[in-house]
Amino acid sequence: MSSFESFDSRYAALGLGMYGLGHGIVVNYPKTQFTWSFYNSPTTGGWGPTATLKSYLGDSKIGSNPNTYANAPGSNFTRPGNLQISQQNHAAAVAAEVSRIKNQFGSSIRGEVLSNGEAALRMQNLRGNARTLDVGVRTRSFWTGSVDRFVEVKTGLMDLKGTRGGHAGS
Repeated sequence: MSSFESFDSRYAALGLGMYGLGHGIVVNYPKTQFTWSFYNSPTTGGWGPTATLKSYLGDSKIGSNPNTYANAPGSNFTRPGNLQISQQNHAAAVAAEVSRIKNQFGSSIRGEVLSNGEAALRMQNLRGNARTLDVGVRTRSFWTGSVDRFVEVKTGLMDLKGTRGGHAGS
């Protein structure tokens, strides 16, 4: 009797069952990924993270998109800017980021791409204060499983401010 003939269909079924269990765990318990996306500020002309912030993001588990994107469609170029114009430009950048995510991930998106204000995006920061993230989406891939992706959208030149004890946002 050859080793192939001794192979029992029960082993094949067990292997398929183990694969199904592992795949189910990866799909149902997604990993979480946080990213910052930077857009040009139409009112100040500033863009991207400072070297300090870029270094911090690189050293942390918070990723940042490698590119700083141009002015978002629908941006307001009125100078000097004010709070209302800044909020309008931020909303335009969030809409541009949602569009970018839809183009990048396409058919791997599961459900809807949520944007600022959605209840599903409310979390707590390190101090326990409420924080609403700008964009959230779940993607699924055969190779990586499910990933909950949360994006913070920034317009203008961003620096590492509001730190205490050397930790951002603590």
